[in-house]
Amino acid sequence: MNQTLMQADAVDVQAPAGGDVERLTVPLTGAATAAGDPAENERAASRDVEFRVGQPSSSNLELTDDIRSAEGFLLGWRGEDDGQVSTVRLAAPKDATDEGRSEVEQALLKLLSMPVVFPAEAVGPGATWSVDSRVTGEATLLQTTTYSITAVDGDRVELDVDVQQRPAIGALTMEDGQSLNVLNSNTTSEGALTVDLGRPLPVDGRVSYTTRVVYGGAESDVRVVQDTTTSLAFTDS
Repeated sequence: MNQTLMQADAVDVQAPAGGDVERLTVPLTGAATAAGDPAENERAASRDVEFRVGQPSSSNLELTDDIRSAEGFLLGWRGEDDGQVSTVRLAAPKDATDEGRSEVEQALLKLLSMPVVFPAEAVGPGATWSVDSRVTGEATLLQTTTYSITAVDGDRVELDVDVQQRPAIGALTMEDGQSLNVLNSNTTSEGALTVDLGRPLPVDGRVSYTTRVVYGGAESDVRVVQDTTTSLAFTDS
């Protein structure tokens, strides 16, 4: 997240296209199997997904040892064949450092923040629908992801993806007790994904988006501008 203070008349409410991101590569090995009976507090599900993290790497070389300590991290969930996710399981290796565990866990949760959930009715090329989700992180955001089918080839579906985000709360409370209200939020995004209907995650593609949130007080012409950039890339290798 990038945060700056600006005069109100200097603020551009439009989110910029792109932004600086720290690259974290997380190789995953796993599969989806038929789900068993739900445990207490679990929902019934049609499939159970489990992945193990291979040797992760980061563009921040200072984190190399920490990131590598998280090799073997488990990510699993119960869900439906249409892409819905219910119970999520996360388990870090016992030897993972706190920094390595945190970095890899955040990356894995980012994968789940963009669920490709297909409609109940049959859809084909040209169909468009939206999926609402909640994204946690430095700030909690409500996210609407719109998918549009551009092509279908057997079980492989090509999708254009648009992401829009907005804050989950309407104001921030500062340390001095004053409140900063959300005055504007805007997201710039671009992306396309390839989905194999038999696989639990997209097999190819990238989605990138930047959300700009502008906060301000009732009696101040100073604005707090927060930019958050996320880029998710998938490859079947």
